[in-house]
Amino acid sequence: MWRSAIRVPSGGSSTPTRSAYRPIGLETWGAVAEIWQHTQRHEAPLEQQLAVMTTALEGALDENKPDGIVLCSAAGMNQSGIKDDSVKTKNGIALRRVINPVRVRGMLIMSFNPNGQAALPSWQALADTEADWLDWALNNRGLPSVADLLARNSG
Repeated sequence: MWRSAIRVPSGGSSTPTRSAYRPIGLETWGAVAEIWQHTQRHEAPLEQQLAVMTTALEGALDENKPDGIVLCSAAGMNQSGIKDDSVKTKNGIALRRVINPVRVRGMLIMSFNPNGQAALPSWQALADTEADWLDWALNNRGLPSVADLLARNSG
């Protein structure tokens, strides 16, 4: 959950800063996300997942709603060839993102007020950078990219 928007820095960087948002109660919502991925609704179309979860959380939180909540699944194995997908609705944004070489993550970015709506693009920008994190970390340690490592080991 967040109470204030993250900010995308100016000056050419497209990576949002993490210091500008304050996560609240992540342990509780981590359990919700873990349970969610084992339900039939998790396999439903993204738009339906977003509508169901937003409605449930709005009702449960009532007047204690934050600006928004991000529910994110663990990066599971992409055994069925899932492709990147995004859906934007009045409730927020639902994403599926492939994390090469063999992972995929689902994310529901829900907004409950105008401040949350304004933050949606920044949260999506942060989610969209995840596929590059491993190569970034390897590069920072002077190591080859994932693609280079796989190419070396496949031949």
